[in-house]
Amino acid sequence: MDQLFAKTQLLRDQLEEVYKSHRLTMQTVGMGSIFNIILGEGNIKNYRDMSKADTKLRKKIDYELLKLGVYTKPLNRYSMAVVHTEEDIQRTVSAHDEAIKRVINK
Repeated sequence: MDQLFAKTQLLRDQLEEVYKSHRLTMQTVGMGSIFNIILGEGNIKNYRDMSKADTKLRKKIDYELLKLGVYTKPLNRYSMAVVHTEEDIQRTVSAHDEAIKRVINK
């Protein structure tokens, strides 16, 4: 489990850095091997806080990710598994970077 949680944290940290590099306010929220990407400011403590998130932008990014071969059900959470490799993590992070570029440049 420690290895799984470490991989999950690595993905979360790298995704937060990618979004930050594009000047997008993003945080990952979750526990263990499951997390979600929230676009917006402020701590997420309950469902009311989620109403402040930019779900329109998140959906656009998610649809671009699908075009890039990274399956994520739009607005859904991420679930890591022990079979995910560091290569999978890097591919996912790179796809997010490209998806953000495509959405921003539209």
